[in-house]
Amino acid sequence: MGYKNAVKEIFPNCYYNQCVLHAERDAKRIVRENLSGEVDKEYKKKLIKNIRNLFASRKGRQVKKRYGKILKLKKESPGGAEEVFKMLEKFYPKLYQSVIREDIPKTTNAVERAIGEFEEKYHLTKGFTSFYFAKFFIKAYQVYYKLRKISFGIFIRKK
Repeated sequence: MGYKNAVKEIFPNCYYNQCVLHAERDAKRIVRENLSGEVDKEYKKKLIKNIRNLFASRKGRQVKKRYGKILKLKKESPGGAEEVFKMLEKFYPKLYQSVIREDIPKTTNAVERAIGEFEEKYHLTKGFTSFYFAKFFIKAYQVYYKLRKISFGIFIRKK
């Protein structure tokens, strides 16, 4: 959840789109956590199936149609499902954009890998003798990071 702010701080002109894979996992996790065992199991299965279908959409029209089905489920939802629908409502525009636009990757694994590399380098700054040298190292690393090419590899969708 903190990636958006971290990415915005380092790359202020960047458009951040949450990873579709992680958003789907989050939605299903919220369903499992908030809809306890006594809640209608059929409703829970139906909701998870519809979430899976929504995130598997390949066309903009499919996203709209499948999101509409989920909204119909919202009307008959038992208590505790509000969090799921809030999350899906918040994420829906980003999901739609990631489906209709080919320049938006479906996953942010490359960004997560880059942040992981930065964290490894940051831990090295703990041994500096002064704040000046630690600050200098971090600034230099930020410049290096902005200038280096980030290879997205298989994460960029091909036509």
